[in-house]
Amino acid sequence: MKIILLITLALSSFCLQAQESTNNPYRLPVVGINGGIMSFKGDVANNYKQRNLAKFRGSYGITVEQRFSPFLGVQLGVTMGKLSANEAPTNTALNFESKTLQADLSAVIHFDNGIIIKKESNIAPYVSVGIGYLKFDSYTDKYDKDGKPYYYWRDGQTHNLPQADSNLTKKTLSSRDYKYETQLKDSVTNYARNTLALPVAVGCILKITPGVHVSLQATFNRTFTDWIDNVQANGNNDSYMQFSAGLRFLLGAKKASTNEGVFKNIDYAKLDNIDADNDGVKDIDDKCPGTPKSAKVDAKGCPVDSDKDGIADYLDKEPNSTSTLVNSQGVSVTDAQLEQGANDSIVSSRDDAIKEELVNKDKELAVGGGAKRGKLPLEYNYADKDKDGVITSKEITIVIDGFFEGEDPTVTVQKINQLIDFFFEQ
Repeated sequence: MKIILLITLALSSFCLQAQESTNNPYRLPVVGINGGIMSFKGDVANNYKQRNLAKFRGSYGITVEQRFSPFLGVQLGVTMGKLSANEAPTNTALNFESKTLQADLSAVIHFDNGIIIKKESNIAPYVSVGIGYLKFDSYTDKYDKDGKPYYYWRDGQTHNLPQADSNLTKKTLSSRDYKYETQLKDSVTNYARNTLALPVAVGCILKITPGVHVSLQATFNRTFTDWIDNVQANGNNDSYMQFSAGLRFLLGAKKASTNEGVFKNIDYAKLDNIDADNDGVKDIDDKCPGTPKSAKVDAKGCPVDSDKDGIADYLDKEPNSTSTLVNSQGVSVTDAQLEQGANDSIVSSRDDAIKEELVNKDKELAVGGGAKRGKLPLEYNYADKDKDGVITSKEITIVIDGFFEGEDPTVTVQKINQLIDFFFEQ
């Protein structure tokens, strides 16, 4: 029972671990329930063919598997069932039935690992090998329903007396009630009613939904005892086969999103390498997006201001100004010009100068009949988060994040790809 308690504590530990992470499918414990049949192979009925599947008995169990990688998982399992064998009708008429309880710890090798079989495959074979602790308690059926012993005769019938010529006229027919009422013991050896076992299994998982799988498994259990059937005859330890089917539940698994599988159509590498203003600095690192091609920029993508007068070099008509008091073209303003009230706007920061340049460009476009800067086609207005009439890489990222979160059901992968194409064309 101590081993069973340890197994229970380990199962609890696995379940608690499920709360740590639900993003990686290999961090999700899988809880399984199963039912099946078990078939015993030992000394009783070893050379006797039982009829009507008499040697099969039912079983049921629970498992918890923690998968650590695409290849490997570790599984804990507890199985309860019965083992049985009957030699009747024979002279010895040996029979037994035993309730069993087995706890296993196994390593599971999965074939849906991306190399042997695709991870997305709905059919996933596996093999496992482990060690288990088996507890058994065997009983035999010696008495009929009236509590009287029965005996098999060579004619295949059961009678109330042993087969002997003297009993030919005394015998009466009797029948088994198939109730195993008498505990089996050996008159010489006081053997233990528990043992270690080596379970080796092959199975297949059918992935019905992301959170529910069906399992089919065949397990060969080799025990370390020859006393399950209370007979030690040939020196070979007892063993048994188990065939089971069950359901497996992935803890924390979420229902598959209807958008899953379509994100592969988005070129994320292309987005990461966007340089809209072609200044040599990627948009994700560009602190001053939208600089003209002719502008020399620093490592942050901002225009260089060599004379530190607040006017970027590409706008500066006087690149080596000795004064920080300049007009919008970077030309020094004299005291006399200040007194005369010069019409040139005096700016003290590079940002103001750039803003004025953009306004001038809008005026030039308007005079030439072109569209003003900031005039977006209506179908892209949803992506213009700051309403400045320009789509930036950051705004595309916001749209994609919202698509993942399902914030706007009208946004599709096709619309995102069209938005990206427009971004490069604008």
